[in-house]
Amino acid sequence: MKKFYTLAAFVLAACLFINSAFAQTYSGGTYTAVRSGNWHTPSGINIWDVNGEPPATSTNVHIIISTGVIVTLNASVYLTGNTFLELQDNSEIIIPNSNSTSPTTSNNILFDATSTASGHLASGASVNATGNNSEYDGFFAVNLTPDPTMNHEQKFVGGAPSYFEQWVPRFFITSNAVLSGPISINSQGTLPITLVNFNAVLSNNDVDVTWITEQENNSDHFALQRSENGINWQTIATIPAKGFSSIPVNYSYTDVSPVAGIAYYRLQSFDLGGKYTYSGIKVLRSSLISGIKIFPNPARNYVNVTLGNNITSNQILRLTDIYGKVLQEKQISNAAGTTVSLSVNNYAQGIYLLQVKSADGTQQTYKVLVGQN
Repeated sequence: MKKFYTLAAFVLAACLFINSAFAQTYSGGTYTAVRSGNWHTPSGINIWDVNGEPPATSTNVHIIISTGVIVTLNASVYLTGNTFLELQDNSEIIIPNSNSTSPTTSNNILFDATSTASGHLASGASVNATGNNSEYDGFFAVNLTPDPTMNHEQKFVGGAPSYFEQWVPRFFITSNAVLSGPISINSQGTLPITLVNFNAVLSNNDVDVTWITEQENNSDHFALQRSENGINWQTIATIPAKGFSSIPVNYSYTDVSPVAGIAYYRLQSFDLGGKYTYSGIKVLRSSLISGIKIFPNPARNYVNVTLGNNITSNQILRLTDIYGKVLQEKQISNAAGTTVSLSVNNYAQGIYLLQVKSADGTQQTYKVLVGQN
């Protein structure tokens, strides 16, 4: 086991990966699994988008398993920094039995417990290790401090063993065969706060931030954080949590003094024991704001979206409900000066979200009120 941590530290030092094209959100880049298959594919069909497979040591990266995609984990991946693993609706990671006696050649994802590495399983998503009976296969929280020669790790999803202890002090494993979403995970295991929705939307000159928890157990509070560069974060509000709940709970906060230019928002969720995890990052860009008009708002039969002459790239317009379900989507080429109408006459009265996504990946979200006909 000492070799396990020596190798992990070596990989961390030698394989740091920086992708400046994605510096607006995660300095290490964004990697998206867009089709089902093996996590690691030396040859043949690759499941990842054009950015390729996440590095074996993933530092400050965003890893996305797309909706409905099933990934078979056949690699060892070390998540550190502010890396965020996102399993979207009905996606799945399957952890097969590697038959390996070495952690570095097993099928596992290792969350660095000294970092803010975290993740989230959306509705219907799962990590499945039911066919797994290998000691080092699964999801682990690993901690190299305070003494790197003393191993300390916890398996929070994996098929076997249910309990394991060897001569190395402070080494222990507990496990579950299946982890099912929605649920949040962090670098110390599962977090008893199920965050199913987090949004930052524009409302006049303010930014309305909302989130929904599907269930809470021993939750303590939320810290809403804002950044001007996606790297340095400031807590702008602390909101008490419900504590215990088995039904959806809605939260909101209005940032009445948003920053000019690009602004980043994320949510830090704490339980009573001090453990925490991060949401994904929402990005608002004022240059895009100034070129977009939405009217009428409130809307009854339709809502118009006008894209200003300063918006020259292709755009995607997406209307969703407050839970993120896509109701309409339109792709606009040569968007400058374009006005698009979206019919809303068949929608129930309430709040909807209009997302405007640019070709460079930046996305803006607006609140649309639909009234009664």
